[in-house]
Amino acid sequence: MNLYKIASRGKQASKFMEITQYLFTYIQWTYVHLGDIQKALDNKTEFDFSAVMPKKSQSTNKDVDLKAQEVEDYSCIFKVELQLDLKQEMAYEANKEKAYSLLWMQFLMTLQNKIQNRQDYLTIKNDLMKLLKTIELHSLTFEEKRYDV
Repeated sequence: MNLYKIASRGKQASKFMEITQYLFTYIQWTYVHLGDIQKALDNKTEFDFSAVMPKKSQSTNKDVDLKAQEVEDYSCIFKVELQLDLKQEMAYEANKEKAYSLLWMQFLMTLQNKIQNRQDYLTIKNDLMKLLKTIELHSLTFEEKRYDV
């Protein structure tokens, strides 16, 4: 079912917001590791993984033997946290691809054609955030066609 269409007269802005919220809710209910993809969609910007990247703790223990044990423990913990972070980043990338496909399938053919005919289409293709911004632009910007008689 195609939900998004090119802006026309009427309640297009509220319809656009309603459809987008519906799709975001669907994503929230069905995708794994959704916190990052949800924030990215809400802000229409890529999720910043550097802000949540694990950091290796340093031992401040004065005892040499205890310090060596803490360093080893911290190294093990850091490796596990790093693996989890990598797994989350991979899930995020997979979620972006699924979300892109989900949004693209919601376009009427006229809107798909309009986006594909844009000069910057190659930069939009497979870029979820640019697609979201482009959907918003075409769904909310009314273009009236007048013909001279």
